[in-house]
Amino acid sequence: MAKIIIHLGQCLHFQKGCSRCIDECPMKLLKFDFPPQNGDITIEDEMCIECRNCEVTCSPKVIKVESTE
Repeated sequence: MAKIIIHLGQCLHFQKGCSRCIDECPMKLLKFDFPPQNGDITIEDEMCIECRNCEVTCSPKVIKVESTE
C-alpha cells in the first residue's frame, strides 16, 4: 500500500487541464472530481502498486508517492 500526496496549489490539472498523472496510473486511482483548493490531498490506497508513474510524469513535480509498509 502507498500514500500519494498531491500539492494542489501547483497542480496543472485545474489550471491547464493537465491529466498526465491520471492517464499514466495503471490502477486508475487518481480522480480529480472535487473542487480545486490550496493545500495537499493524500490518497492512501492498497491498490497502489507503487509504480510511481504519476510522480514521474508530473511536470511541476507536485506528486509524491510514499510506501506505507
